[in-house]
Amino acid sequence: FTVRITQGVLYRLEIVKQPPSAIFAGERVSNSTIVQLLDVSDNVWVPTAPTQVSCALTDIGGSNVLQIFADESASIDGDAVFDRLEIDTSLGVQLRLRFAVQQHSDIAPVVSDVIRVECLPTQFQFRDPETSLLSCRDCEPGAICDGSANVRIVEGFWLGNLSAPVIYECP
Repeated sequence: FTVRITQGVLYRLEIVKQPPSAIFAGERVSNSTIVQLLDVSDNVWVPTAPTQVSCALTDIGGSNVLQIFADESASIDGDAVFDRLEIDTSLGVQLRLRFAVQQHSDIAPVVSDVIRVECLPTQFQFRDPETSLLSCRDCEPGAICDGSANVRIVEGFWLGNLSAPVIYECP
């Protein structure tokens, strides 16, 4: 008696390694995002020919200008690895990545967890009072910044003006 195991047909996609939950404005997404192709029994489906998995951006609750710079990833051994993602969008935007198999429109796309666009940990978010645009500014001496709009003032310093954060050393 012989048991022969054969590969099933492509049934679904699954994100096995999520993109980071936060990316820094103007920075490249550093870790690889991995999408896996699976059959109905959740076995890895290995394509016999190159299978293209595409990546697109979905803006959450807005009409922000979003661009993604990434090649479509050929699936090899059942994994589609996206390791060259560059996302160009506004600070403060929340987005998701949407992955789909190009040659199989019957396979439902998968969507990543939410990604926030933030400032570097050594910066703070500043909203211009005239234009209402957000930007990242470097943390000033006498302050502790975490990439958010929150700026903590160190003992011995004081904040001159909330609309144009300038920090002064106490006399």
